[in-house]
Amino acid sequence: MDYASLGRSRCEVHKPEPGWNDYKPEVPLPSSSKWERIRRRIFRRDKYKCQPCKRRGILSAGQEVDHIVPRSQGGRDTDENLQTICRQCHREKTHAESQQKRGGGSKS
Repeated sequence: MDYASLGRSRCEVHKPEPGWNDYKPEVPLPSSSKWERIRRRIFRRDKYKCQPCKRRGILSAGQEVDHIVPRSQGGRDTDENLQTICRQCHREKTHAESQQKRGGGSKS
């Protein structure tokens, strides 16, 4: 089936979650050169290890820098609010935050 001719890029099974196509950051993204300096500093500080995994006693490489308190909730680009995180933990954290924001999750 040619989904483009139907005005869609994906079938129903593979379409993105609601809201992702309309995503616009609620807060401006940091400038790239400043953010790159911050990222390098956080990676070095955390020895390139995923901090959520480390807290569970697992050593795994971190590929991303995460805001512990999201910028959309007032989190800042301070070292205290940043952590090295692996892609899997980042996906899980982001999913949990989006569920909470939508009222579908609970903090227990």
